[in-house]
Amino acid sequence: MLDGGYDVGAVHRGLELLGIDGYTAIRVYQNNALKKGFQYDQEKDCFICEKGKELLFKRLVFKKSSQNYYRLYVLPRKECSGCPRIGNCEIDRGSIRISASGNYPAFR
Repeated sequence: MLDGGYDVGAVHRGLELLGIDGYTAIRVYQNNALKKGFQYDQEKDCFICEKGKELLFKRLVFKKSSQNYYRLYVLPRKECSGCPRIGNCEIDRGSIRISASGNYPAFR
């Protein structure tokens, strides 16, 4: 059992590499993609919206301000034309985007 302060992707990934199951209390994060109606598919490493569209992993991005990496998942906005839920999505550079921890698969 881990203290909530250790509930970060890097710790989960380290435990995964060591073959250790770590457990923490459920925490709610303000930028959680799942609260916006997306489900994470660990097998495909993608997020799926309520309409069944897949936001695929595109690349790791280094964010200078936090000195940390995050995973970028995207879907071209044109794939979502006419979707009544488009207002719930983060849109940038013509794409629906989700940013997740660099160790998100292990974190989940």
